[in-house]
Amino acid sequence: MYDAQLDPVTGLLPLDPLPMVTDRDLVGQRLRLRFWLHRGEWILDQQDGVPYIEWSGRKLNLAIVTAFFRREAETCPGVKQVLSLLVTGSSSRNCAVTMDLLYDDGTQSTVAFDSTDVLGSSVPAF
Repeated sequence: MYDAQLDPVTGLLPLDPLPMVTDRDLVGQRLRLRFWLHRGEWILDQQDGVPYIEWSGRKLNLAIVTAFFRREAETCPGVKQVLSLLVTGSSSRNCAVTMDLLYDDGTQSTVAFDSTDVLGSSVPAF
């Protein structure tokens, strides 16, 4: 499987040349896109995305937030299983997600995302 590689800084398609991304890098790109999307942002499915706004300003149960990110990762094409998942929050309202993934091809790796990775700016978290 392959797809167009997005610019890691802007999240946009580069104009020329159009690089391709495959394997683990493709899965990482798909996960990043899932975690970048805020709930209600995509007009075709208002329920799709991470409910960052709903989570902001509330003391949330980390188990619920962890279950949400686990479900997002496990339903991502190319991911066979989430072996471990850690979601941490801070007083600055940022969150970090670190997960060990087992891919469909049998390989494993650790993937980490920080809410400041969302197009280079912090997003409301918890």
